[in-house]
Amino acid sequence: MRQFSLVLWAIVFVSCWCPAGESVFPGEHWEHRDPADLGVDAAELEKLGAMLGGRGCVIKDGYVVHQWGDPSERSDWMSSAKPVLSTLLFFALKEGKIGSVDQPICEFYSELRGDDREITFRHLGSMNSGFRRVEGPGEAWAYNDPAIQLYQQTLFDKVFKEDPHTVAENTHRLGALGLEDGLQWREDTRRLKASVRDFARIVWFWNNQGQWRDQQLLPAGYFDEYMRPQTAKDLPRTEKGAETDDYLEIGTYGGGSDHFTKFGAGIYGFNWWFNETGRDHPDTRTWPYAPADTIMSIGFGGNCSAIFPEQNMILVCAKGDWGKLEAGNADSRMNQVLALAAGVVKEAEQPASRISVPKWEAVSIDFAGPAHKVTDNDPNPFLDYRLQMSFTSPNGKTHHVPGYFDGDGNSGLEGNVWRVKFAPGEVGEWTYQASFRKGAQIAISLDAEAGESASFDGAQGTFTVTDIPESAPGHYRFGRLDYVGEHYLKFVDGPYWLKGGTDSPEDFLAYEGFANTEKADHQYDNHLQDWREGDPDWNEGAGKRIIGALNYLASQQVNSIYFLPMNVGGDGDNVHPFYGRIKLKGDPENDNLHYDVKKMSQWGIVFDHAQRKGIFLHFVLNEAEKENKRELDNAELGPERKLFYREMIARFGHFPALQWNISEEYNLNLDLGPERVKAFAKYIVDVDPYDHPVTVHHSSRAKKVWKPFLGDKNFMATSFQENNNVGQIVEDWRKWTREAGHPLVIGMDEFFPDLSSAENHARHRKEYLWPTFLSGGNVEFILKDLLKTDDFQKYEPLWKDMAIARRFMETELPFWQMEPRDELLQDAAEFKGEKSTVPGQVFMKSDEIYVAYLPIAAPGAKLDLSETAKRYTLRWFNPRTGTYDVAERQVEGGAVIELGAAPNEAEEDWVVVLRGE
Repeated sequence: MRQFSLVLWAIVFVSCWCPAGESVFPGEHWEHRDPADLGVDAAELEKLGAMLGGRGCVIKDGYVVHQWGDPSERSDWMSSAKPVLSTLLFFALKEGKIGSVDQPICEFYSELRGDDREITFRHLGSMNSGFRRVEGPGEAWAYNDPAIQLYQQTLFDKVFKEDPHTVAENTHRLGALGLEDGLQWREDTRRLKASVRDFARIVWFWNNQGQWRDQQLLPAGYFDEYMRPQTAKDLPRTEKGAETDDYLEIGTYGGGSDHFTKFGAGIYGFNWWFNETGRDHPDTRTWPYAPADTIMSIGFGGNCSAIFPEQNMILVCAKGDWGKLEAGNADSRMNQVLALAAGVVKEAEQPASRISVPKWEAVSIDFAGPAHKVTDNDPNPFLDYRLQMSFTSPNGKTHHVPGYFDGDGNSGLEGNVWRVKFAPGEVGEWTYQASFRKGAQIAISLDAEAGESASFDGAQGTFTVTDIPESAPGHYRFGRLDYVGEHYLKFVDGPYWLKGGTDSPEDFLAYEGFANTEKADHQYDNHLQDWREGDPDWNEGAGKRIIGALNYLASQQVNSIYFLPMNVGGDGDNVHPFYGRIKLKGDPENDNLHYDVKKMSQWGIVFDHAQRKGIFLHFVLNEAEKENKRELDNAELGPERKLFYREMIARFGHFPALQWNISEEYNLNLDLGPERVKAFAKYIVDVDPYDHPVTVHHSSRAKKVWKPFLGDKNFMATSFQENNNVGQIVEDWRKWTREAGHPLVIGMDEFFPDLSSAENHARHRKEYLWPTFLSGGNVEFILKDLLKTDDFQKYEPLWKDMAIARRFMETELPFWQMEPRDELLQDAAEFKGEKSTVPGQVFMKSDEIYVAYLPIAAPGAKLDLSETAKRYTLRWFNPRTGTYDVAERQVEGGAVIELGAAPNEAEEDWVVVLRGE
């Protein structure tokens, strides 16, 4: 049994490594503070000191809040001295003594032979150098003390060319830290001897990313780049027993060339250990019950240190009972020590000013609660607990946000992390309070008092929201995309929005880089070239191709993507969020009540990147096929479906720009019927604190099967599948929804079975794209490759047409204020499309602007301006090139005017723009 208390850990806002609180730095001596003054539990500190023994201290915000043993006694820090070598390496890099951490050390140590001449400083700091092993550099993991001996000799004797004391205590290096007792170095290994209070200064220097008081001794960028794992998770272990000769005759830092631990791949870098998943524990973090950002130096004999960046706290202890590194083992003593240490901070009592997040960026609040595996049934952590958080804004508005079980909080499938993500939309100080209740199927209950109080129920806290930074990317620049009772969605802090998206592939998430995706039909190989340095990734390259695909779409100004998060029993049968036993063709016995937190985390990375690239997320929650509709509760609103909706909202609802689509072709195969669809929509609206738009897709004519939803306030947009005279359909539905008292955003989401391609893009531009936009609607294109769509570059002519049209609408027109008035256009030529004959279109704002789209710009077209007396400037816009013709002329209102001849290519389409003077 674990003998430590489970308390609220920390608030984690962003993925970068940085301390949360404001730091102070010691002068001649460390300053001591009462733990309570810094929101730290003194009794828990006493437990921690007693549990560890030895000599140690806890530093919070730069103050000693607990100390035991003699802090001045100097002793050998064993392997905890290895990160100090890397610290000195970074000083050498800053000072130009080395050119890069990837510089071969043979440029300094010329005696190296064979493969060893390829060893770099990064290899030495990451234990994959291959020195005195049979593998070459970078080929295998081995905890290698002969290699560390090579590391220290290269640094001191070849790079700095000075003794360790002179190198380290230089006043521009560690000497700037004001060491109280001074450092000593063994003559043979140069291993460090230091007091607890001096070693704590070095660790505090790392916690503060190279800053000491008002000096940035090392660039902060080094810590972003190097203070993270440097070893690939799939890096193999060295061949056991295959040690080679010590031809340099330099000896060892203390142990053999493969000793101490099998762990390291995925969790080690520059001699620090990180709380990540690794090769030998792919589903669990190194220390499952410690905060995800925990970092350790580990030395033999209990000489260790731990950094808790988000809590701005360090723990240093010499000769303590830390236990062994048993990565991934929740019952290990080291895991217990770290969990107890992290739990001493009572975050709910800390000042709000310590924690801040920019407006609209998600605040992620983690609680340490009941520990479970994702497969547990009694209770089921997804169904039988309910985490609901109340966030109150500075203006007093309260938002009730669902939370979720997240395993170990770092994609591991076992743990005690309960998480809430919330996107705050108001600057100032916010408060929150957690409701955490337990009971049979309580997660799907809308009764706030259901079940019984559990664990951290009632936990409270505060945080501060700051202004949107100028550098905010994509949708985070403008905030949530809201339905505002009009025919277009609008960003809360930004413009109205016009959709120009892709409808394919609907199984976009069937990507081979995602965990537990057994039928991964998408590789997106051609988009690897579109991934950029600094973009997100996981598992050493697994995410690059799907991230690259989003980069490409964004570069083509595609701003929406349509996808199914659950198509079990559908025509793709290759996407689902579940962890349990799943027959992909659909089965009543499928386990749809346990969720794959690892896969959901990876989906979240992709969704976040899409939002940062300005791509709207069109979630389609059911597919047309009857087996898919029956997959959840036999097509009813039961526990499986409710939990599915809640999990999608809890995990992804914080993203600013998205839409919930109840079902693709709701009335096809198994007709869900309007009343059932309405019930599904109401549950989503009841759970979603953000009021994201809800819609439903259909088969057959919208006039027949979509009218039951007219006036229903739970639907904010349409999702039409039509291909016959689409402009008229858009105009009719704008009119009908206004008459019903609830204007809808008109989405033309499929022109099926008329599939788009590079070959027919010109026809689709004339038949669908411009008629939809200039009738007041939004558009998505279903692609020729359907589910086989893997290379979006094949459709570049289509993307170009759509980008030109959308850019024209957004930059040239107040489109949200304009109305279709096709009857004003006279004698215009019609385009004979494949599905319908396309007349010209007129979109206008009275007395300000008139836009006429001529699918064929034959001479003779006229525009009736009888209702306006203004003078207008008339120009021709080319929808194929995105440019205006240079010529312009003046026309007078009050009569029917001749539009005149197109500048050229009269057999093609043109846009005529009349702008009032």
